[in-house]
Amino acid sequence: MEYTKGEWKANKNYMGTWTIHTDETHIADVDRHFNAHLMAAAPDLYEALKGISHAFENWGTSAFMAYMYKSQIQIKEALAKAEGK
Repeated sequence: MEYTKGEWKANKNYMGTWTIHTDETHIADVDRHFNAHLMAAAPDLYEALKGISHAFENWGTSAFMAYMYKSQIQIKEALAKAEGK
């Protein structure tokens, strides 16, 4: 899957709406802050889910717990970002 690389950020702009962007690229404008934060967290949520998928592909191996631990951290960070924290 391809998406705009870089950390996605949500910032309120001068018009009172929210801009989703990386340091180099404008991604979208949205009216509601909760939508903005969820959109900004989308790549992080995607990567966390990809990590869990990879962990389950390694079920029963010694790598499983390492993948799950890393994914747990990614999930917590992505959820906090989606919640605007």
